[in-house]
Amino acid sequence: MSAPASVDRDVVLKLDRLRKEFVEGRDGRGDRRLEVLDDLSFEVRQGEFLSVIGPSGCGKTTLLQILGGLDEPSAGSVRGSRESMAFVFQRPLLLPWRNVLGNALFSMECQGRCAADARGEAEEMLRKVGLGQFLDYLPHQLSEGMKQRVNLARALLVKPRILLMDEPFASLDVDTRASMHHELLKLWREQELTVVFVSHNLEEVVFLSDRVVFLSDKPSRIRQVVEIDLPRPRGVGADAKVALVRLSDSFVEFMQSR
Repeated sequence: MSAPASVDRDVVLKLDRLRKEFVEGRDGRGDRRLEVLDDLSFEVRQGEFLSVIGPSGCGKTTLLQILGGLDEPSAGSVRGSRESMAFVFQRPLLLPWRNVLGNALFSMECQGRCAADARGEAEEMLRKVGLGQFLDYLPHQLSEGMKQRVNLARALLVKPRILLMDEPFASLDVDTRASMHHELLKLWREQELTVVFVSHNLEEVVFLSDRVVFLSDKPSRIRQVVEIDLPRPRGVGADAKVALVRLSDSFVEFMQSR
């Protein structure tokens, strides 16, 4: 079933002329500054799946950290509630001495949740991501795809309204990545999440997204925002290929104009 049009949804995050620069060092004229993000303005709407794509090193991760309150902009603002967010990073960062269940429980322990209630919820979430038979496995016994499933489950167990994802499937093989795409979309619908997803994979964002924000090389500016107006569930048919070609043209345009 197709999701409601993103333009009809309430705004949960609003970026207004966001800028970010870092001090690289000092010289005889003062601080040497690296400008990473420049004049970014866009909205994130409730319940949508928004992807951000751009050249390597353009500041996509920095943008995600600012959205999540892990970093502050140098200028501009992010408006909206950031109290109910969770991150899924590219590396799972599992605790090696804890099993699958213990790693999933860690996020709930940080919230001070009741151990008995937390265990039941964690087991249920791990079943949803396909790890119900692997609760006692340690991280070194897991494939990369299984580790990312733990990573995803751990994030969802804090019951976020907004999920921030930083190229979480970049290191996975094609088949595992496709499986994770389906799992993610299923959980997105079930949990009624808003997702901001960083990627460099055009096919991935066509399959997953409602909208795609294209960023230039740094200092990153918005080149284009593209609506993916394909019905859900999506496949790999002609419509998806047309959307991929359209996005590919947009990608080439902003790469050539860097």
